[in-house]
Amino acid sequence: MITPGILTDLHIVKAEKNDKGTLVVTVQQGEGDAESLASISKVTSQSESEQQFYFWPIKADDRLTTAEAIGSAMYERFKDFRNQLGHILEQFMPVDSLNFDPVAGMPHITTVTALKAALGDPDTGEIVAAKVYDNYITAFINYITPVLQGPTPALRGKFVRASKDKHFPAFPRFIPFLEPASIPEKSSRLSFTAYELGFRTGDDKKDKTTWTGFDQSNPVPGGDASAEDAAAVDKLFPATNR
Repeated sequence: MITPGILTDLHIVKAEKNDKGTLVVTVQQGEGDAESLASISKVTSQSESEQQFYFWPIKADDRLTTAEAIGSAMYERFKDFRNQLGHILEQFMPVDSLNFDPVAGMPHITTVTALKAALGDPDTGEIVAAKVYDNYITAFINYITPVLQGPTPALRGKFVRASKDKHFPAFPRFIPFLEPASIPEKSSRLSFTAYELGFRTGDDKKDKTTWTGFDQSNPVPGGDASAEDAAAVDKLFPATNR
């Protein structure tokens, strides 16, 4: 079962657009040992070993009020999105072979400044963002689909909670979150930040003394973890790796 945590023997088996144009990546777990947290069992999947992950279109942050701020924030978010896709692809091919053109089909946008302005424009921003998103996921699907036709190497993956209210698995926004499963665990680059683990009490994000992130009886951060959860975290994520 694919759950939030660090899992091994993973295989990406499909990447496609759904009928709404959203990128969906299907990950399957093999017969190997999983390093996921045993306390997490609530997950929606096609089978016990398969999970679909949705990479949703990028939307403007409604807390921002100026076109300049919105455009800059959208540009940075798309950079993170491109890094996510590139990070998945680099598990199968050299990164220097990848070419993501955010402005394909938009010849009037020729500079980063123009792209930021277009993303922040209240009249064109949504249209431009949708096109950049589609350019990225189309390139990603075109790169990865031929690779998935044959055998692929087993991977180790890091999955976070989809949100503080939902303990479904999701790919993190920031890399790294994948690596070859052949890398010894002691040499792994995958680890969780305190925020990702849910180290906070109540609404005080600066309080990282109480682990609250994966308690089934308390899915929203704000209470103490059970002894079983705490033991699972201690086993999977040593204090030196937090």
